[in-house]
Amino acid sequence: MFVHTRARYLQKSDSVTVFVPSNKNENYVYDGVNVVKASNEKILELVSDASLLYLHLLNIYPFSKESGLPIYKYIIKNNIPYAIYLHGSEVQKYGQYGFDFDFSVKQIAKYFFKDFFVIPHMRSFFKRTKSRKNSLALFPSLWMKSTAERNLNVKFDKSLIIPNGIDTEFFDLKPELSVKPRKLITIRSFSSKVYNIEQTIELMSLLPDDYTLDIYGEGKLILSYEKLIVKMNLEKRVKIIPKFLDRANMKETFRSYDLFISTTRFDSQGVTMLEAVSSGLLLATINNSSREEFIQDGVTGILAKDVNELSEKIVEVTNNNQLFQNIVLQGNNKMKDFSDNSISEKKLTH
Repeated sequence: MFVHTRARYLQKSDSVTVFVPSNKNENYVYDGVNVVKASNEKILELVSDASLLYLHLLNIYPFSKESGLPIYKYIIKNNIPYAIYLHGSEVQKYGQYGFDFDFSVKQIAKYFFKDFFVIPHMRSFFKRTKSRKNSLALFPSLWMKSTAERNLNVKFDKSLIIPNGIDTEFFDLKPELSVKPRKLITIRSFSSKVYNIEQTIELMSLLPDDYTLDIYGEGKLILSYEKLIVKMNLEKRVKIIPKFLDRANMKETFRSYDLFISTTRFDSQGVTMLEAVSSGLLLATINNSSREEFIQDGVTGILAKDVNELSEKIVEVTNNNQLFQNIVLQGNNKMKDFSDNSISEKKLTH
């Protein structure tokens, strides 16, 4: 969604076409933006006269027409002007996801493919192009930039830190803030342990009994989370809602809650949590990776080193209604710095 929002904004001043490497051939218009799904070979024919290739999540796959590798090679060979926005998956090593590793054949294959095929190709791409005047790397956070530099052994001297934009006009402040904030929400994928839902559930065991949590998401790990909830005797207070929330449903859902919880192991930014802050929820999160670049503890949200400290701070803030409302309002106001219009304008000017 955040990539589409960017394309929509860029289209206000330039002609934009979104190309998706695919085994299918399909042309359509999505929300006013032209989309072309085609093989990487066909895409290279179609972009030969483009003034700029703006790369988002252009992943590399083995033996597939969905792979972005031929496009990266085309840019190198033909000195094509490009900008690339690095979200994380393109440059993170598989070992950073060790919490998901189970020594299965599939996981071992993924490890070798990511660390010994994808990473070397991305390293080669940047080493051969980053010094060009017609290239630009963008990152959502300083943490993401330093992670990319460490993993690739490449210094991005010419780069920009521009977070993903938040639609602050759409995710606007709730009409009324709760006077007894006790309803917590988190929205996560259950496909990876990177979001540390186990820690979110553990947090609830440390909060008083009148605090409740709803966890929205889908994925293969849902059964393990349900079992953990039962094991910790939290069935009456913690509920998993196996549902994907689109943009409109997310906005309406936020209005029913007071706090957004994020216990992720690492994150290059955290768009959903900032949309929650923009909507008038108090953000409570473990302080790691990029968190301090977006949230100030006790001013625009709550940051803590672990779940014990996080639970203590949540109780302190939610039992002081004036403090709760001050942090929520300051958080909502701070999100205007990350508004779509403000962020997109920075991209256009560079």
